[in-house]
Amino acid sequence: MSTIETPDAGPLTVNDWAWLEQPDPGWTRVRMQKDEYSNNFVSGDRSGERITVNYFRTATGDLAAKVIPGPKAQGPPGHAHGGSMMAILDEVMGGCVWLNGYKVLAAEVTTRLRNVMPLGSHVIGTGHIERIEGRKVYASGILRDEDGRVFAEAEGLFIQLTPDKLSRIREHLGYDWQAEFTASEGPGETVILSM
Repeated sequence: MSTIETPDAGPLTVNDWAWLEQPDPGWTRVRMQKDEYSNNFVSGDRSGERITVNYFRTATGDLAAKVIPGPKAQGPPGHAHGGSMMAILDEVMGGCVWLNGYKVLAAEVTTRLRNVMPLGSHVIGTGHIERIEGRKVYASGILRDEDGRVFAEAEGLFIQLTPDKLSRIREHLGYDWQAEFTASEGPGETVILSM
């Protein structure tokens, strides 16, 4: 039986954490309220074992994410599971839509997996609003490495919640689930997006 060499993907190094925390030029840190909950599928892991993510607002109003997939996000040996890549894309697209003031839920997400994504790699995810038609918000997302190699791309349809639906969700969750975004003026300041 042969063995497959895989990169050491965790725990995260000091350099990994420095990269995750450092905004690119023109980016502002975004902290999502749900980041506080360790059971959040995409952004709830701070151990470096699954998917470690930090979010940023770009100068154009898009949502960017710095992502490092850990060993518990593995699919093919040494690489992230395609489902984890799709979940990150759903998160950056939906987060971008919320960041821009639309209270939505995903209705449809179409993903194209272009290349395998190595565990432990530094990945940039970006979500962008393409257009708005009534209650429908169309967004796109991309996952790439720092050299521009594309791992996956997606398009999503998000539906704005009616006040009644939003109220029922708040009642079910037991807390005020809404988008609250306050723009910050200085570079590197943190903005809060609570959902």
